[in-house]
Order: sequence, then structure tokens, then C-alpha cells
Amino acid sequence: MIAFGAKIIRYGDSVDECIEYARELSRLNGLYDITPENNIIGLEGQKTLAFELWEEINPTHVIVPTGSGSNIYSIYKGFRELLEIGAIEELPKLIAVQTENCSPIAAEILGKESRREFTKALGLYVKDPINKELAIKAVRESNGTAVVVSEDELDFGERALAKEGVFAEYSSAVVIPALVKLHESGYFEKGDKVALIVTGSGLKSYYVEERERFSIGGTKLEILKLLREKPMYGYEIWENLEKPMKYQAVYQHIKELEALGLIEEAYKRGRRVYYKLTEKGERLLENFEE
Repeated sequence: MIAFGAKIIRYGDSVDECIEYARELSRLNGLYDITPENNIIGLEGQKTLAFELWEEINPTHVIVPTGSGSNIYSIYKGFRELLEIGAIEELPKLIAVQTENCSPIAAEILGKESRREFTKALGLYVKDPINKELAIKAVRESNGTAVVVSEDELDFGERALAKEGVFAEYSSAVVIPALVKLHESGYFEKGDKVALIVTGSGLKSYYVEERERFSIGGTKLEILKLLREKPMYGYEIWENLEKPMKYQAVYQHIKELEALGLIEEAYKRGRRVYYKLTEKGERLLENFEE
């Protein structure tokens, strides 16, 4: 996107927040919103994937990484149209894949408790999917199922795809551990043709993680490490820093860290404002330590 001159705006932590921001940005600035979740034309465009799958392999099962639910529903819509014109005799079974940490769609299909926590598969970090009911309809009407994978299994999926020459982000790599789980449970039969949908390039997640690593200088990193131990106020942070600097400079770092969403106010005591790490700040420190 950057190579083609696009302006990239990062907003929020989850896909839900980005979708809502895109909708509002479009409304206020007279822009055309092309996100599939906000635009029915996007759903129609994505359904052509079903036509390509039918032409090339005519699969019996399609395993789909599922975040907002738009992709799996579009694929269902495409196969439904093929069924209606007599091109296929039955729908392929559609399998929705989500992570254990964030599984609002898969959990309902499987009858399990839903979680809406942070996942490394950022494209699947959708806490309240707009197309949840449509995705569930797609799975149930195709007699498919859902699979949830753990955070630890994401690395396995990414490595397995890399061995085949495919550099995929975590959000797409979920299809590999899902395939393994289904196979080991005896879900497939001899002669089944299984298609795995890999939609996201690994360059996306790699770029985001590395940019965050190198956008935080040594002083800011040291402040984050101090605040991981306990909440502190500005002067206390300044006293505990190993690198000598002006008191005012520390406050500038604090303001910038707060603007980045890495720290936040914990509480006040008189005029002293104590700061603590946010969940995003915790994750950033974990990235540095890996």
C-alpha cells in the first residue's frame, strides 16, 4: 500500500475500532468507504473467490480465517450462486477459524464460551463482528464447523506455510493448525478436497511489529520498564532513570508515551499523577524481550 502511495492511518487496537473509524472518517470527509464490513459491494467482490475455487479444484471443504465474518460469508454467497445455477450439486463445508483469545463467531458455532481478548493474529482481533450472524449462517447452511487455535499454534502455522514458500501473517496462518486438528479428529474422509484460504501477507504483521520496536528510543523503553514494576509519578521516574537528563525532558517522554497509548494515568495523590503501563505497553515490552 505504501509503495503505491497510499496514506496509512493506524487507529485503535482491534479491527472493530478501525472499521468504525473508517466509517466516521468517510462520513465526515466525503470519502468512499470500501471496507467489506461497511460496503455491500465489497461482499459481492469477495464472492468471486468461490468461483475461482470451483474452477480450479471444486473443493469439498474450505477453511477460512474469520475475523469480522465478511470473507467466509462472501465465499458462501459465491458457492450458493453456483448451486442455484446447477454448477455444483452441494455446498462445500465452510470452516471458520478463530483464535482461543478472540472467538465470538467460533464459540457460538461450537457452543462454547466466547473470549474477546488480544490475539497476535491482529486481523482476527474482532471483538464484536459486524457480520457475525451472516458468518454463522454460512457455516451452518453448508454443514461446516468452526475451529479455535491457541496463540502458541500461530508460530507453527506461519513456519509450515513458509516451508511451502508462502509468507503469511498470523491471521492467515491459523488455517494450518486448524487443518491439523480436523485431520487428527477424523473429520475428513478419503477423497475430500480441502482448500485453505490465505489472505494476508506476512509483510503486514512483520512491518507493524518492527516499526513499533524501533520507534521507541532507549529512554522511553527504560521508562516503560520502570512502570512495569509499579506505578510512578514524573519526579520519581526521573530519579530512577540511569541516564542523566533534564527533568523537563522526562515529562516530554511521558507525554509521548501517553499519546502512543503505552502508558496511562493510574491514580492521583494530591498534585502527583502516577502512571502505569497499558496492555499495549505490556505487549511492546514483550516484543523487545523475545
